[in-house]
Amino acid sequence: MLIVTMGLAHDQWRLMQAGSKTVEIHLYDAKRQSLQVGQKINFQDTQTGEQLLMTIHQLVVFPDFTALFRRYRGTAVGSQSQDSLAQMVREMHTIYSPEQERQFGVVAIILTR
Repeated sequence: MLIVTMGLAHDQWRLMQAGSKTVEIHLYDAKRQSLQVGQKINFQDTQTGEQLLMTIHQLVVFPDFTALFRRYRGTAVGSQSQDSLAQMVREMHTIYSPEQERQFGVVAIILTR
């Protein structure tokens, strides 16, 4: 099975390395649709270049970020525990547009070491 490489912002990479971030969130685009349970993802810190190898435990597809964040909240997704649902969605819309969200849907990639 092919190992996929994904860049991850420094703060998010550190949370994943520490073990508190266990869910990576992306659009459910063609690249993410090709992911499979059991596959390895090599996360690369976009600031330092450090790498962290994780395994896909589960893939859960949602129509939008709101639905995803109703299931997965806080530190598991790399947010603060006190962040509101609306705030988390707004933050994702700084990365992905609402149009992209509607076009592809979103996926929660549940990870283990």
